[in-house]
Amino acid sequence: MSWLAQNFDFTRGDTIVRLIAGIFLVPHIYSKLVGSGTVGFFKAAGFKPPAFWMYVACAIEASVAMSFLSNMYARYFGVLGAVHLLIAGAAVYRVSKGKWLRRPRSCPPPDCGRGRILRQQRQMAVEF
Repeated sequence: MSWLAQNFDFTRGDTIVRLIAGIFLVPHIYSKLVGSGTVGFFKAAGFKPPAFWMYVACAIEASVAMSFLSNMYARYFGVLGAVHLLIAGAAVYRVSKGKWLRRPRSCPPPDCGRGRILRQQRQMAVEF
């Protein structure tokens, strides 16, 4: 079996998961490089200097994505990516002060779904 056929065998579930994980990292890298608030987030999270750590994070994510997409050292880069995402999750938790994982009961639910439709119907009824 050739290298290409072996690494891109879509009958195997691990191949599909590996490719999807690599593809999902690409827009994440792009938004980190193009986004306007990225350096501000790194500064708020306490990374010093923030621009340097933003580029380090981009390099790690790009290397993990390339590894997943090519299946070269995917296991080792997967561990690197897992550690990187744990640090990123801790940084998001630190910046959001824990509100990332849960919403306090006093907060109303997000403005979507059935509640939004009912509010729109009430507004239309009041207008008539």
